[in-house]
This record gives sequence, structure tokens and C-alpha cells, in this order.
Amino acid sequence: MSLPIGVGPDLSSIQGLIDEHVYPKLLEHAVPDARLHYRFSEFIPDFRGSTLAINHVRTLPEYKCAHTILVTPDNSLELLRQRALEDGKKVLVATHQLKRGYVLLDPTRIDKTKFEIASILDVMERPGLGRYLSLAELQDEGIYVDLWITGFIAMTPRGVLLQESQNHIQWQWRMLSYQGIIEHRTPLVGVGHDSQILDEKKFNVVEIKPQKDHVQYDIIVSTDSTIRVNGAYKPSKSDCETLLDGPISDNLSNIPSLAEVKGILMMNRIMRSHGIGQENKKPQEPTSDEQMGIDIINRLMRDNKV
Repeated sequence: MSLPIGVGPDLSSIQGLIDEHVYPKLLEHAVPDARLHYRFSEFIPDFRGSTLAINHVRTLPEYKCAHTILVTPDNSLELLRQRALEDGKKVLVATHQLKRGYVLLDPTRIDKTKFEIASILDVMERPGLGRYLSLAELQDEGIYVDLWITGFIAMTPRGVLLQESQNHIQWQWRMLSYQGIIEHRTPLVGVGHDSQILDEKKFNVVEIKPQKDHVQYDIIVSTDSTIRVNGAYKPSKSDCETLLDGPISDNLSNIPSLAEVKGILMMNRIMRSHGIGQENKKPQEPTSDEQMGIDIINRLMRDNKV
């Protein structure tokens, strides 16, 4: 289930604002999902007029100069995925809830007549279209994301995401940052309908600020406007390593990509602590926790070869 993630007013107040001022208006513009109808807690919908928002995105300097774009698997961004391929950009798409890692759509490897179907979530994973890549494989192939574009349910004009989706934006940022696939300067763009931008000032609510170590969006693009956020906060790579090294909630424990990066983190720590790559240092036997990390990496490597 999606949860409000801003801080300032208490969480129940934020959810109340979303329930009262976002959902009713969004229902007027949202396109229902074929299976999930209007259950916005389970997906981010397309909306009437999304073509206008996508056209605005394509005019951004950050978009024009990007070679590889990370696009969330949101209904509202299907056309963007197609247009990005047509514009000659590689498109990286996370699978649903990160269950199968990432799918890379490379316009140089896909027939131009198939760009449209390659942008469809239920089709892109078919042979000849997208290619599965784990975090380690993304790093090994030197994939670097120049621009990250997501949909959203509710956001403030200052780039604070008010309701986390099943895309796990915060955890994705931490994992990709630690792996060097994105950097602190990588622009983060949110695309949505005007009704999804919740200006708390209009409701006499204290300014909602992002939770500690949560990313803040640089640009918000809607049907009628483009908002730029000055000094958007993003945790550094070292901050991301600290967060990844900490405990995770039960609902995240079954995400393979998160298990993968935690295993990589542990392996890197083992290598540093045992002087691997350093001269004149005698290797030590790994501890039980370190051996668990080694086992995770070995299992992931075997799985990737299947």
C-alpha cells in the first residue's frame, strides 16, 4: 500500500489532504487501468492531456541532451517511453516492484516499427525488444542514467513526493546511486496532471518538507506548467551506502535488486576489511555475516547465468 512520505504536518493530515483534494479531481481526468480500475494505491494512472505533458518534457534541455533515461513503469509515461525511443535514447524501465530488475530498451537493437509496442509494459519484456539487466550488469555494461522521469500521485510545488508508489523511488535512488548508475546531479523529473500538484499554502498548512534522506524532485511537468525546484535535496552516495546498510521493512525484504545491492555492499566491505587488492596484507577468514554476503553474491551470479 502507498503511504504519505512528506514531513511537516502529521502523516494523517497529509493523507487527508490527498483524499480530499487530489483523488476527487484526479478521478475526473484519470484513465482507468484495464485491471486495476481506479485503485490509485496500486498504480499511477494515465490522464487525459498527458500528451501535452510529454511534449513539455521533450522540450527540456535535460531531456534533449540525455542519452539514457530511466522511466518508471507508470501508465502515464507509456507515450514518453515511445517518444524517447523515437528520439534515439536508451530507455531503462524498472519491472513491477523491482521483482525482475530492469529492462533496457535500446533503439539501435529494436526495429523502428516496434517502438510503440516496446513502450507497453506487458509487451516490452518479449524477445527482440527489452533486455533484462541486474544492478551488477548495469554497472558492468557502463550504463549511466542521465535523466530520471517518474509519474506520481501527489506532489508539492517544491518537489516533495507526498505518496510513495510501488516503484520504490527512494530505494531505487539509493541502490542506483551506490552502484554509480546515477549521480547526485542526475535530474529527477515528475510528470502528472495539474490536479496532482498539491500546494499546501492554499489550505493553510505548514510547508511540507521531504523526510530525511528522501530525494526531492528537480522539475515537475504537468499539462499546463513546468516547475523548477531550486536546490532540490538528494542524499549523497555515502549517505545512500549508510541507508542501504541499515535494516529494511518486511515489505521490501523480497525485492531481488535490494538483496543484490546489499550483497554487493557487504562484499565490498569484506574486500576492504581483508585488504583485497592491497599489497602485503594477509587475508583473513570471513565472519559468518561476511560469508552470508559472499553466498548472496555467488547465488546472484549463478541466477544471472541461467
